[in-house]
Amino acid sequence: PQGMKMAQELMQSHKTLVEFFEIIGIDNETAEVDACQIEHHVADKTMKQLRKFVEFIQKAPCEPIWVEHFEYFDKTGLRKKCNLK
Repeated sequence: PQGMKMAQELMQSHKTLVEFFEIIGIDNETAEVDACQIEHHVADKTMKQLRKFVEFIQKAPCEPIWVEHFEYFDKTGLRKKCNLK
């Protein structure tokens, strides 16, 4: 039972990391490899916050504007003008 719980938590951590990496534009293959390498080294409270962040992004009614701005920055090295101020 305890080992099963730990395995499930590790699987969830792996999934969360992969999803986070994909949100920031990392391809799935690289995201999987990187998640395997770091999933054992992330503090529980850090992983909890990362899970909340990924869930927040995934359940947003529309893609947050900063995701679009980051994608633009990633491709061009330039920042889009923000009209929210």
